[in-house]
Amino acid sequence: MDVLKKIPVREQDPKVRATNFEEVCLGYNQEEAQTEAARCINCKNAKCIQGCPVAIDIPSSLQK
Repeated sequence: MDVLKKIPVREQDPKVRATNFEEVCLGYNQEEAQTEAARCINCKNAKCIQGCPVAIDIPSSLQK
């Protein structure tokens, strides 16, 4: 089974963030975001649908 590995979101180093009030989460760059989107779209066990309170087929919505 070909499983794409989750890419962790980049964050400020704890020593740096202890000295400021900026966002801790730095987010994804373009390549990381596209890789994560592909991982989501190709998911074989979309638990996000089960967790969605209105049962939206999220992966199908992203493909449009």
